[in-house]
Amino acid sequence: AAERIKELMAFSVKTPFEPTELIKASKMLEGMGGETLAIGEGLTMIGDAATQATRPLEEVARNVGKMFLRMKAGESFKEPLTQLQEMGTMSEKGYASLNKLNTEMAKGTRTAMTAGEALKAMQEGMAQSAGEMDKAARRHGGMVSTMKGNIELLEISFGTGINKGLATGLDAMNDTLPEWLEK
Repeated sequence: AAERIKELMAFSVKTPFEPTELIKASKMLEGMGGETLAIGEGLTMIGDAATQATRPLEEVARNVGKMFLRMKAGESFKEPLTQLQEMGTMSEKGYASLNKLNTEMAKGTRTAMTAGEALKAMQEGMAQSAGEMDKAARRHGGMVSTMKGNIELLEISFGTGINKGLATGLDAMNDTLPEWLEK
């Protein structure tokens, strides 16, 4: 668990999402699909899709998790697929590809998928949003979110009682912000 939190903290400073959002989504995804979705490429795909669609991370993660579970079971995943399409997380071509796969599973002509196969199919279907977190993190709002995320990481590191060192750091930041405004 401590290693996962470290990974999510490092992930948060590179994305427009704050640590608490990522931790919450990762915990939910762990329960739905294990590490395949909860970290690494899976969480990156979900974060990119949520960023591109300007939807809450948890909402996109929940639907991707449902789709993933059903793909692994060889069942129809039409409902979460439709939800993700309505959110704008995939192109028309990506939707068509995943919808064809869904039809095959619903008819029983396509069997259950491994976790890796399901992830790959979803990544191909949502390819249009690849890299969206990186783009957003470089915009003004993303940079502010990164700063908030770093402050939140300090709070997590120091626990609930914000110590004197953090207060000193915040004072220094507040002294420096007017200088930045002038620039």
